[in-house]
Amino acid sequence: MDTLASVAKVAVGSQAREKFFAALNALTTRPDDDVALGNLHVALFNLNDPVGLRSCASWLVRHEYFSLAHLYLQKAQKVGATAASLSKLKAKVRIHIPTT
Repeated sequence: MDTLASVAKVAVGSQAREKFFAALNALTTRPDDDVALGNLHVALFNLNDPVGLRSCASWLVRHEYFSLAHLYLQKAQKVGATAASLSKLKAKVRIHIPTT
């Protein structure tokens, strides 16, 4: 049973990353695409891997989606990322949006 649950968890994470990058690519050509923005939120909901969340936040910072990056960083810390591993990205986000 644990193996099946692990496989399902990996599959959901892979689908979430695919949805994330497809949405980010769509936003590069259509910055006001509400569906793509929604898909970034769906990916956030489905990702539970701290490393994956941090990586997605890094991409969001590069594309200047600072508010979304902040949400990804918050969730990364909630699911186990250390504050030290997120500190540089948090500093970049903090410059652009007020955070607490």
